[in-house]
Amino acid sequence: MIDMKKQGCRGAHCMFRTAVLFSILVLMLSGCLSGRRTAPVLLHEQLPADYVSEVALPEAKATYAYGQYRLLAAAGRWDDALQALRRAVALDPQSRYLQMGLAKAYMHTGQQEQAVDVLQQMLGSSPDDSAGHELLGDLLLYQKKYSQAVTEYNKAAAADKPPSAELRLKLAQALARQGDFAVAIAIVQALVAETPGDFASRLTLARFYRDAEQIPQAVDEYRVLLDMKPGQMPLIIELGMVLEQGERYAEAIALYRSAVDQDPRSIMLRDRLARILVIKERYDEALEALVALDELHPDQPQILGRIGLLQLEMDLWPDAELSFRKVIRLQPEHTRSYYYLGLALSGRGLWQEALEALGKVDSGDDVYLETITQRTYLLQKYDEPQRAIELLEETLDEGLRDPVLYYYLALALDSLGQTTAAAQRLSEGLEHHPGNISLRYQYGVILEKRGEQDDAKRQMETILETAPNHADALNYLAYLKAERGVDLLQALDLAQRALAVKETAYILDTLGWVYFKLGRYDEGRESLERALSLQPGDVVILEHLAELYRALTLWPLAAEMYRQILAVDPAAEGIGEKLDALPNGEI
Repeated sequence: MIDMKKQGCRGAHCMFRTAVLFSILVLMLSGCLSGRRTAPVLLHEQLPADYVSEVALPEAKATYAYGQYRLLAAAGRWDDALQALRRAVALDPQSRYLQMGLAKAYMHTGQQEQAVDVLQQMLGSSPDDSAGHELLGDLLLYQKKYSQAVTEYNKAAAADKPPSAELRLKLAQALARQGDFAVAIAIVQALVAETPGDFASRLTLARFYRDAEQIPQAVDEYRVLLDMKPGQMPLIIELGMVLEQGERYAEAIALYRSAVDQDPRSIMLRDRLARILVIKERYDEALEALVALDELHPDQPQILGRIGLLQLEMDLWPDAELSFRKVIRLQPEHTRSYYYLGLALSGRGLWQEALEALGKVDSGDDVYLETITQRTYLLQKYDEPQRAIELLEETLDEGLRDPVLYYYLALALDSLGQTTAAAQRLSEGLEHHPGNISLRYQYGVILEKRGEQDDAKRQMETILETAPNHADALNYLAYLKAERGVDLLQALDLAQRALAVKETAYILDTLGWVYFKLGRYDEGRESLERALSLQPGDVVILEHLAELYRALTLWPLAAEMYRQILAVDPAAEGIGEKLDALPNGEI
């Protein structure tokens, strides 16, 4: 049985303890236990009139906003972060630290113009702020405003004596970008002289020499860099490309071969080596390098494609076919390979298979036009001109109105004797491409075939207005005048100008024929015999020579020319009669 008296006493004791603890707590809060005397708590109405809470100060609010910016930026919430940072700058506009931070934030988010505005505003009130000028220079350099970047870097250097090596390198970079290599190189040369072992400065100097096309100096610097860091593949590649730039191919080949021994699996090294070997027409060695690379990295479409292209260059048609079939197996969506496969099959004489492969090239591929012209060539070569015409007209109807399509279409129509349709298509092509000389020249040729010589003459004269040294137009006009027997001295000038541009059998024939018309037979003989040596069996040249030999009374030689014409074309009009009419005589 519980003793109620004892229970009540225990309860009173508890209440006493609670009261004591409460008193101690009050004393602790009032500072009595520490022996210190605290200031009395003032009510609101008792605060001094000039009291300002530090929390309410703009600087404190700016600090708080900046803290918000840091948290939001860390979370990737850049819109909110920028808003917080702009608020911080507005609260403390004199803080260059905040302004610089805002400019960097704008740069980070790609808002370059806003970054420029912030920095320019800051520098307007703090023109000697070196860091601000340097940051603005960085931004302008990124924007490719090189001269403005140079100005800012110079201001930064003037405000920061002596300027740091990093700042001087930046200034040199900006100068080099605007093409002032002499000053840029001088700056970096000074840096290298101060610290010869500084890799960054030497690398910058080597690249400046390279970009300024000072190849010997660039090569020397790259070799110093490779002494500092032997075996550095990026440096080896850069040096090799500089050697290529200077056409020092033997040195580049030796460098790449040595590097390949160090890193035989490097695709870039073997590729660069193969490129130079191709330039030097050392195709077997180039192919060997690429095949070795294929063995190290099998089934790489890029490597196989390079091998295939080289095999095409070397007329190794079956090997090229195999290479491009492998590429197609690995990348069936890349229809360009069908174009090269078609070329390989064409080389093998498998023209139907070639046409099938070429037909798989997508119309959006950048070799589609070449594909159409190759298909046209095959159809023409294998006596399918009507199919060639249909293909070209379909392509034009699809909207691809390249001048080469009109050109080949006119040739195909002309081959079938459809000169009216050919002239019409060339006229359409010139409406779309009025400045295309090839179309205009071919148009003139077709007009001449149609007997419209005056219109043909106008086309050739139009060509010479924009291309005064167009050899074929010059030759055409010269020959036309010679045939008509008019303006022969002008014809001679035209023919000589054409021959000065290029020496061909038909231009020599025109020149010889003009001399013949002028009665200058010896000069005519020299030109016509030279023409025949370049193009034996040409019936026009043979007939012109025959006429000249007749004028020189060289009857046997004239007879020989006529006989050669009849050997080529037994039905040649009037040639048999001319031969029979020759008198007998000695040379």
